[in-house]
Amino acid sequence: MRAARCGTTPTFVGLAAGVPLALAAGRASREQLYGIGPSDWPTILAVLGFMTLVTVAAAIVPAVRATRIDPVVVLRHDAAS
Repeated sequence: MRAARCGTTPTFVGLAAGVPLALAAGRASREQLYGIGPSDWPTILAVLGFMTLVTVAAAIVPAVRATRIDPVVVLRHDAAS
């Protein structure tokens, strides 16, 4: 599962940096927002959840597929190339 962790780490760092930046940008463009506030938490949480779900799925699927391959077969194929 180390491969999955390597795949999700950049997304979680980006989300942690992106939320404060999104809140700051929302406050800066307050007069252009119609119908929502600059810190609309349901929207922010929905985006966080969706991005987390997509990232975990994108990292887990290849990691699980890689665990099903016999390492000897991969090494033989790599040596033949």
